[in-house]
Amino acid sequence: MLVSAIIGILIGVIAGLIPGFGIFTSLIVLYPFLLKLDPINMLSLYVGLASATQFSGSVSAIIYGVPGEQSSIPAVTEGHKLFRLGQGDLAISGSAIGSFFGSFLTVLFVYALFPYVENVMYLFNSLSQLIILLMVGMFLVLSGNIVKNILMCAFAYLLGSIGTHSYHHEGTFLTFGNADLTTGIPMFPVVLTLFIIPQLYQAYKIRNTNTEVDQGKFKISLHFKNFISHWKSSVRGTVLGFFAGLCPGLSTTVSSTLSYTVEKKLDKDYKPGSMKCLIASETANNSGSFSMLIPLLILGIPIVPSEALLYDINASKGFVFGASTFDIQVFYIVVFVLMLANCVSLIMCWPFAKYVAYVNTIDKRIVNLCILLLLFVIMIYIGSYTWQSLYYLVVFLALLPVTYLVRNENTLPLIFIFLVQDRLETLFYRMPMLFGS
Repeated sequence: MLVSAIIGILIGVIAGLIPGFGIFTSLIVLYPFLLKLDPINMLSLYVGLASATQFSGSVSAIIYGVPGEQSSIPAVTEGHKLFRLGQGDLAISGSAIGSFFGSFLTVLFVYALFPYVENVMYLFNSLSQLIILLMVGMFLVLSGNIVKNILMCAFAYLLGSIGTHSYHHEGTFLTFGNADLTTGIPMFPVVLTLFIIPQLYQAYKIRNTNTEVDQGKFKISLHFKNFISHWKSSVRGTVLGFFAGLCPGLSTTVSSTLSYTVEKKLDKDYKPGSMKCLIASETANNSGSFSMLIPLLILGIPIVPSEALLYDINASKGFVFGASTFDIQVFYIVVFVLMLANCVSLIMCWPFAKYVAYVNTIDKRIVNLCILLLLFVIMIYIGSYTWQSLYYLVVFLALLPVTYLVRNENTLPLIFIFLVQDRLETLFYRMPMLFGS
């Protein structure tokens, strides 16, 4: 468990520093390794990865002006402005200390509410799970162009429906007698073509030439004094981030944006480059990264794409998160990994921030090409597990025209619906039984 957590933390720190990489892409790269882990070790790796990525993602946003994930957008707005004003070191340390402080308060908050949270799981059934998953879809659809998102979700559901189904009257759907298609459309080629490549393309279009971090006067006392002067913003961010983190489909994005918006309204002397707004949003970001785990662990309901991927891997191995598998020990493991991740991230992200900017001097074309080649090799390797390498390659090539069509879109709705399609279908078919019709 400890080894898996440390691996997740270290990879998370690196992933957060690379613009456009993030949690989901990290899990895809680690996919062959995840298949070999038991549920507890996989959860430990995921919690460490998610926490460290949120933690170090602010460094990427502040230095590059490029959000590693959607939740880092406020850090771009305020942090990068501070960076250009020569306060990049204070912006990075303020975000780092705020994230640690927020996680600590969140753990205390959840521990105090734990007896009540644990009892809530008995109130949920298939109907409530269906409602929550539909809420996820609704939030995702409303997060951008509604028509485009609906079309992407419909396409994803159709794509996920291909294969053998116990509920379908013919036993299969759109397989055309092909043995490979009966196993369904493999996840990895879909994620690579319809999510990773568009993300890399969008990150490539964003230009930034600033590659320096002002660390001339690196005094620890100065950085802690800076945070203490804004502690109220951090507390507000923790509370808002915790509850907003439960928002289906958006989670930490809502946490950081809501906290940022509230803090901006409360600051009567606001101007671009506000340290209060930055600390509030980054604290909320890390607080939300913990609270978003609650529906998955207690109810077995993934509310963000990375959790859906984690759920899908475990389900394929016969393990399902939820009331039957949740106990206090799982909670303690999550808390331990969370605090370990925050301690390690605080030590690594802040002092090493001045070296991170040099990564931005590498030609993005070279970086993107290396990432794509690595993921392509991993895809073929995963396909070899079931003697389907050629099938994976055919699916990859067949989806490339769709990749071109969605290259400028946020394809998270598409990927999320594809990953939970089987779960949605099962819940849909259970409804008549629940209502006796």
